[in-house]
Amino acid sequence: MVESGAFDWRRIELDLLPGDDPRAMLDAALPPGPRRDMLVKVVAGGRVALEGASCLAALESEIGPEFCHFEVEASGIRTEIEARDLDAISTGGALREAADSLAGAAGDASASEEERRIAEAALQRLHAIMQELDP
Repeated sequence: MVESGAFDWRRIELDLLPGDDPRAMLDAALPPGPRRDMLVKVVAGGRVALEGASCLAALESEIGPEFCHFEVEASGIRTEIEARDLDAISTGGALREAADSLAGAAGDASASEEERRIAEAALQRLHAIMQELDP
């Protein structure tokens, strides 16, 4: 923590494992009370299921307005993709085909690390959008 005038700057590191609840871990790490004078950067790393990655993405818009500044840096997250996560996107049709294609690209050992990360990020975004549309 660095106190600077009227603002409280915080960097919170979350090291996540599959099965962890990112929201609960962040809630435990954040201070209670008025937060308007806080600038927070959450740096997330580790491995999470697709649902956990979507939860992290949603936190910025959900709790961000409580703070002067709230940012989630999730580039250190690796996603473990399970069939139930893909089912949460869609069980059939074009959306499922897209999800299956992205999951395949994310796990393709012959692709570059950058290509796998891009596919993973696109799959995370697709999952997050579908969760927003059907919570």
